[in-house]
Amino acid sequence: MPRAGWLLFTLVLVACATTRSPPNEETPKWEIASLTAGHEAKNVKAVLALGYAAVAWEEGTPTRLYLAERSDAGWSEPALIAGGDGDPAMDYDLAANARGDAVLAWREGGHVRVRVRKDGTWQSTVELAQAYPMRIAVAMGGDGVPWVAWKEKIGSYDRILVARDPGGGFQTQAVSPDRTNARTPDLAALPGEALVAWQARSDIGYASFRDGAWQPPGSFRGSFSNTDPRVALTPERALLIWERSDPGGSRLLHALREEGTWSSVSRLGPPEAANPAAAAAGEGFLVAWDQPDLGGRAVVARSRRGPAWGRGVYLSLPGTKACCPAAALTGERALVAWWQEDAGGKGRLYLAEFSDEGWRLPQGFAGALSPEAGEVDEASPTAALLEDGTALVVWVQEDEGGVKRVWVGERGEAP
Repeated sequence: MPRAGWLLFTLVLVACATTRSPPNEETPKWEIASLTAGHEAKNVKAVLALGYAAVAWEEGTPTRLYLAERSDAGWSEPALIAGGDGDPAMDYDLAANARGDAVLAWREGGHVRVRVRKDGTWQSTVELAQAYPMRIAVAMGGDGVPWVAWKEKIGSYDRILVARDPGGGFQTQAVSPDRTNARTPDLAALPGEALVAWQARSDIGYASFRDGAWQPPGSFRGSFSNTDPRVALTPERALLIWERSDPGGSRLLHALREEGTWSSVSRLGPPEAANPAAAAAGEGFLVAWDQPDLGGRAVVARSRRGPAWGRGVYLSLPGTKACCPAAALTGERALVAWWQEDAGGKGRLYLAEFSDEGWRLPQGFAGALSPEAGEVDEASPTAALLEDGTALVVWVQEDEGGVKRVWVGERGEAP
């Protein structure tokens, strides 16, 4: 994206911090639908590409993994991917690139199992590990190379492994130092490059794949408890963000890699900021989180392009609790979805979008995307976005009969 565009992005983020634009009649209507196969949906995730979209989720006991796909003919019926033979399918993750290559991985029967979508077709399931794997994370590079990371127990210690398939089969590498109790990995990938990060006691560890090989791992050392790290990656920069709890409360920390060198750790949000989401596109980053505000909690976003972060922008409606944002970013657009209590205390799903006209924020509690009947699961939103404005948001909502369903909101090209 041209520098002028990112300067405009930063300036408008600041200018629109308290502005709620009037409705625009030209804005394409969001269409929503329920995709649930059963009655106990949870942990929903989505991917969006040119001509393709998919939504995955878990259901039932033992846990089953389902996938629904959208083509020109609409959404498919949910397909049972795993968990139908008695062994639960858990800890799954789903990712795709812009052309529709995708990777889906999960834990089942003590194994890491993976399916890859190439040239419009899902390939056969591949089994990667069988040593108490947990906490799977996946990424799909723009070159079509799938990446899978997971935590594996070796004796009394945990380590992080990463597998990639550049063609000819998956190659697996242990990337965390021995005897560090590494866990909760997150993963991002670009053509020929990947970044994985993990929690290791009070430290945050990381490893980078560049120039055809894994580089020696590093860490940001701490003296208090850290939560799961989040990573985002561009061709020139990398971002690590995590929460740290200490006697003074929790704080949101981050480090940035530029020209191959990591910055020192610094605070990104105010005290008690939590639940960060990060997205990357071009050479920019978008981060959203929730923080204390007026007796409730507010969802706030900040962007970065170049040497400094822009100021935070309040996206949520004031006066009630908002939390758990999901973020998506392209070169010219941004989308943030979050859970928030409405005026009556019911959990609803709200959206804010950025374009060349600035941020479009909710017009009031009645402007929720989710149906009024029922209540949205607090930690469920996922968002995806394309450059032309095509967007996809998914969430779990319990209806008035107690059924937890997967809901999809989708919108075609923006004007």
